[in-house]
Amino acid sequence: MPLPIYKHPNEGEEEMKKGWVRHEKLCAQLEACSLDLKQNEAQMTILTATGGELKEKHKKIRGLLDEAKANGQQKELEELSKEIENVETQTRIWLNELHDVHDKRVDIDCQMIRLGAEVKKNETYVQLACIDIERMELRHEIRWKKFLQNNTTCQ
Repeated sequence: MPLPIYKHPNEGEEEMKKGWVRHEKLCAQLEACSLDLKQNEAQMTILTATGGELKEKHKKIRGLLDEAKANGQQKELEELSKEIENVETQTRIWLNELHDVHDKRVDIDCQMIRLGAEVKKNETYVQLACIDIERMELRHEIRWKKFLQNNTTCQ
């Protein structure tokens, strides 16, 4: 298999440099994605704790509401009903936030998969570029030896 012929002496080296620059950019994007993932996990932890608190608050108010019904305390019933409505509103907000954080997590996961594949592909290109450099060095060595042979026989 013949060695590739470049139009310019440094063309192969330039291609390899471009590959390294691309690899660095991909790694930086992957690192940023990893930070986004950590932030998303922290948000999910907070939302999980908030969900537990809302559940307990709702359970407590429901118990007080049942007790107020049994005792016929109308004023207490109205106040507790308002509190229940507030908790339900907070729960709807919580569900929307949970939905948004989950959607962001799916986006981050997809982006990490894509970037991981791109990094692997780029690593392959870099490895091929290294092989190309080795081939260029070999070609140079062969040409140099031929040059020396041709010039030493002429003297």
